[in-house]
Amino acid sequence: DIENISVTRSRSRIGSARSRLREDEEYDEPELRTVRQQAAAITTGMISVAVGLACAENFMYVFFLGGSRGNSGAIWQELMILLFRSVFPVHALAAAMQSINMIKKFVEEPQNHIGVGRIILPAVLLHGTFDAILLSITTYIETKYDEFYANGGNDADGLPFNAVAVNIVAWTSILGLMAFGFIWFMIQSRRQTKRLALVEIRGNPCDEKPTALVFS
Repeated sequence: DIENISVTRSRSRIGSARSRLREDEEYDEPELRTVRQQAAAITTGMISVAVGLACAENFMYVFFLGGSRGNSGAIWQELMILLFRSVFPVHALAAAMQSINMIKKFVEEPQNHIGVGRIILPAVLLHGTFDAILLSITTYIETKYDEFYANGGNDADGLPFNAVAVNIVAWTSILGLMAFGFIWFMIQSRRQTKRLALVEIRGNPCDEKPTALVFS
């Protein structure tokens, strides 16, 4: 009898849980945003997180790893480095590029098999190339200084490299990379917006007066 009572109570609890689950499914709030609004929310959220990360990273690099130690000249130099790092929003652009496949996976084609690798690949290529440019320039300058001091040079002799040429190469390379990434994102975003608009139309096939779509 005790076993029968426990089994009956277990079945009753299971039945109650199932009924509550059905009620939750029935009264679940519908998605009021359009497909394109959902996509815009994903892109906005990812860019916001990336900007916060970039801000924290820049302050960490400049003020905690710079080592000014109260030197006014060093502090001014660190502020200039912070300005230089802030001019190029590589993190925000990388996040925007990632959002293309995020939207494709969760909004545009929910049944697809897009993995994490495909989502982050454009951002990895952009950020990796950006870091490679900075690393190459830094390595070149350090190598020139090592050769300069090894040959008996001193600071009074001036710079051991052509500063104008180095700055031109650095700015041209980085600006070209950022322009390429921005153009790639804009092209992919426009194409995706058109596909999402078609998804919205197919989702409402009974509309008597479909809204005209304008792609600017």
